[in-house]
Parts: sequence; structure tokens; C-alpha cells
Amino acid sequence: MAKKARSILFILLAGVLLFSVIGYLSASKIAPGIVQKPTSSVVEKRDYKTLKDVKNASFFAGTAQDVFERYAADGVPMRDSLLYLNAAVQRDAISCGALLNGISVYPTYYGSAYYEVSDMGFLVKSPDIAPQKQSEALKAWLDTLNAAAKRHPEISFAYVAVTESHQSEFNPIYDLKVGEFVDSAWVEANVIDGLDSSIDASVDSISSTDEIPQTWFVNDVHWSLERGLETYNLAAEKLGLEHVSYQDPVEVVDEWHGGYSRVGLDKRYAETLWDMPMDFSNLSFYKIKDDVLAKKKIDPGKRTETLASSSKKMKQSNEFQGYTAYYGTFNGLVVNDGENNGRNCLLIGDSFTHCLKRYVANNYANTYVIMPGNYTTNRSLEDYIEEYDIDDVLVITQARKYGSVAETSPAFVGLKKSQGSQNAEDDVER
Repeated sequence: MAKKARSILFILLAGVLLFSVIGYLSASKIAPGIVQKPTSSVVEKRDYKTLKDVKNASFFAGTAQDVFERYAADGVPMRDSLLYLNAAVQRDAISCGALLNGISVYPTYYGSAYYEVSDMGFLVKSPDIAPQKQSEALKAWLDTLNAAAKRHPEISFAYVAVTESHQSEFNPIYDLKVGEFVDSAWVEANVIDGLDSSIDASVDSISSTDEIPQTWFVNDVHWSLERGLETYNLAAEKLGLEHVSYQDPVEVVDEWHGGYSRVGLDKRYAETLWDMPMDFSNLSFYKIKDDVLAKKKIDPGKRTETLASSSKKMKQSNEFQGYTAYYGTFNGLVVNDGENNGRNCLLIGDSFTHCLKRYVANNYANTYVIMPGNYTTNRSLEDYIEEYDIDDVLVITQARKYGSVAETSPAFVGLKKSQGSQNAEDDVER
């Protein structure tokens, strides 16, 4: 009897869901001014399938049915909200069991690779499994940097490999998993030790578990400016640049939810973004797109307008991108009209360098900022060095960035030629 009741309930719920999808899709077509179906998912970071996609899919190749099923699933009303609700229900069940057993670290939903550390108030990713052997991507990355350093002994090369909050023995998940993981020791042995002795290289790692919620964002992969400047000063020592002290910060973004909140489906942790209102009016920014340097000045991000406003708060265009929206994604040239050392720098970075590029550029006449793991470039490292008459090469990237560099910009590290255009930046996997 109970089994029959469950079957009836399931059929009723399935029917309600089916008719709600049909009604929702129909209403969005008949009365688009009243019922507006979103065209993309902020949570899943993708565009929803459309009827045009279904028509263009191949029936004979078997893709039409898959695309139609995806189109129907995308038609569920308030899909993003339901994803959060479903995760919250699962999380309540997980947390109850965990807390009853005295466990304060548990996944944000069943099968999630992101964990809530409830007693310390932050989200963290599960540690990365260490590769068993050197990958083609890592070999290409090391060979490219070593060859450039040997070919240009007149150029100073500095390298800082940044381990993310989850790439550490201080990650609270570290002892809950079995296996060998990527951590500072692994990066030292497999990345730093593989670089030529002429490259001044080191690992910048997490010093304690307490450091994570104190100087990294509790809901995002990135660090705060306070923590980022520690890395900048480490790099500055290698190249004889001006040190910068973190002082007199002001609040510029009052509340935002980072990438871990988005992918982990847990928006309970809000972050505040602080910046030092240092004047960078001496810097002019020019964008590089499709490997071409534009002549028109740009203002990457919303830093300038935010600090100039009376409220000194950035209006959120995307609740998950407070960090990237404020500092701005950037592939291009920074020209310094103020006091500088008269040299040219090639800064090879990723999203971790968003908050640091201005401080680096403040030392040089010209700073070329490229993020080959975030944006496609069909040019090699040697091309940049030769064309822009580089004096210093500074690499500040997430420890395993070489993988996304090889995938996004293989030409940069001497692999097959890139085909794609500029890639959208992922605010979680940096």
C-alpha cells in the first residue's frame, strides 16, 4: 500500500513538473513581455538550450534527443533557485549527521567537491590529486620558461607559484581524503625544481588553516589584497621593486558571493572587498585582444569609478564576481607616466594578479600583462619578449596554471597552434 502511494505521488509530482515546464515555455513564447525565460544560468555558467539548438541538432547522429532533453530541463521555472533549494535540503541532512558525530567539515551537497568548514566559517575545495607522472602541459611550461631564460641571459626572470587555499596540508579536507595531493611540497619538487637556476623561483604557500578565512575570501578561490601584497612583495624582492605595505584600506564591495558559493551552491557566506585607495592615475591601460594591441585607453574593472564615488561601493553586476568585476580582467599594456625604472616588464599571470597588476606596473615604464591560461593567445612567450623589448619577466600564477595555459593557449608553450578566440574567465578554476 505504501509502495503504491509513493508511486502515485511520484506520478503526480512528475506530471506537475511536466505541465509547469510546458506552460512556462509556452507562456514565454506567447507573452514574452509578461513571462520572460532566462537565456542563461548564472549558477551553471552556461547558456540555456533553445528551439534553434534543437532544430540544428542531428536526429540521425542521436544528438537531437539529447539537446531536446536539455532544452526541456532548462525550461524548469526558476531553475537556478531550485538548484540552490535542492542543495540546501541535502546540506541540512548532511550537517545534522555531521554535527551529531562532532564533525564540522562536510560537503555542501551530496557529491560536491566543495566543503563547508562550519566552525571556522568558510568554504573550501577538496584537495587536488597529485599526478603520477609529469604531464605534457607541465613539461611544455617548464621547457618554455627555461629556454627563454637561457636564450636571454640579459633578462631577469622571477617566478612565484601560488598555492590556492585547497592546495595545502592546512586544508581541513586534507586529512579526510586518501591519496597523494598537490601541496607546496609537490609544487616545489615538480615545478620549482624543474626550472633553470637562472630563474628566481619559489612557492608561496598557505601558512596555517587560520590564514584561509583571515586573508583569503571565505566563499571564493581568490585572496584578499592584503594577502596578495605579501606575494607581490616576495616578487618585488626578486626584481628589486618597490615594496608596498597594506594600510588605510576602505570597503569597496559590501557584499558578494564568490565562485565557491556558485559552484558549491551555498550562498550563506557573503564577502566584503577592501582596497587601498592608492592613486594610480599615472597608469594608462590598453587592451590586447586577438593578439593585437589596441590604441584606445580603457579602464579595466570598476576600481576607478568605485573609489571616485561618494559611497565608495561598487554596484554589483554579478553577485558572484565582486573580485573580478572590481579589479577587472585584463590582457594588455599598462603605461606608466609617473616615476618608473625605465624598463619593460612582461607580467604572466592569472586572476590572482588582478589586484596586483597596478602595483607591478607602478615600477615600470611599460608592463605587458598577459593571462595565457585565461585568455587565448596564438603567440609564444618568445614573441612577447622580442616584440616588446622585455627587460624583466615576472610570473605570478596559481601553482597548476600550466594545465590551463596548455589548453587555452598551447602556442604560448610551443604546443599545437591555438584555434579559439578569447575565452571566458572561470572565477573558480584559476
